[in-house]
Amino acid sequence: MNERVHRHPDGYREDEKLFDKMSEEQKEIEEALDLYQSFPTGKNLQGLKTEIGDELFAIICLANSKGISLDECFDLMMKKNRQREKNNYQKEKK
Repeated sequence: MNERVHRHPDGYREDEKLFDKMSEEQKEIEEALDLYQSFPTGKNLQGLKTEIGDELFAIICLANSKGISLDECFDLMMKKNRQREKNNYQKEKK
């Protein structure tokens, strides 16, 4: 993926610009999701997928620019959520 990012004209940017891009893409995902939920057509689904892909690209660029493994990020998130679920379950039993 790193090679593909380097070849892309919007590849790596300064952190601030990446955060701006991620915020912009989040808004576009929300708009595309609203449109798809209102009018669930193939075209609107394709638009939603494209916007999610744009957000992923920005996240991938950030991770790659810092030498961060997305697999490791995912594993850490899963570990955190499993622990959170375990703690929530125990709290409910008391």
